[in-house]
Amino acid sequence: MPGRLTALYLVLSLAGYTAAAAENSDGWPYYGRDPGGARHSELTQINADNVDRLEPAWSYRHGDLERYPERRAYAGYHVTPILLPEKAGGALVGCTPFSRAYALDPATGQERWSHDPGIELSPVATRLKCLGVAYFHDTRVSPGMDCEHRIIWGTHDRRIVAVDALTGERCAGFGEGGATDVNPLIEASHPAQPDPAGTTFSAPPVIVNGVIVIGHINNMKTQSPDSSAGIIRAFDEHDGSLRWPFDSL
Repeated sequence: MPGRLTALYLVLSLAGYTAAAAENSDGWPYYGRDPGGARHSELTQINADNVDRLEPAWSYRHGDLERYPERRAYAGYHVTPILLPEKAGGALVGCTPFSRAYALDPATGQERWSHDPGIELSPVATRLKCLGVAYFHDTRVSPGMDCEHRIIWGTHDRRIVAVDALTGERCAGFGEGGATDVNPLIEASHPAQPDPAGTTFSAPPVIVNGVIVIGHINNMKTQSPDSSAGIIRAFDEHDGSLRWPFDSL
């Protein structure tokens, strides 16, 4: 039930925004609405005088808890979806606790596409969550070609995936077959304890000037001093290659 209630809440809170999307072609393309994370909309259709009269327009259940019932207690549906601009399809895009991305029709809630990266679950159950995805317009791709508009996110098993925002198909020129495996970099930076079970990607990456910047959480840091460090890494948005790592230590 937590997953269903969360999805319903998102519909209620975004209903006014999606209904008036035609008035704002920019959509809600960032996790925090704009690059600065203001989380503010200038739309006025929903206000203090009518908010108590809101009714559900539709609901969406991601269904992944039924697919992984043994992980139900560890999965949290905490996503903040983004609303793409019309040129990128205008879909409402989010992700499930199991790193599956999906695109919904904002008016009806019907699923347009879904992409399951097929994460590898660790033998030891750990927290599962995906807070959101990122959108990017790749100007290095010719207009109208595949993956001109991209959805990019990090997975629970430490990969970065890029798909076409209109179809959900992998971007073939990104990493290997549409994904960059970050595990070798994590293991190389901390060979004593690569800690694959505790280190995960959950927050959406930040994309600035064609560079994907992503951090990670380490669920094991309080349990082992040898756990991997919280290194921030940047990757090329177009091909997924490593640009730079940053370690505050």
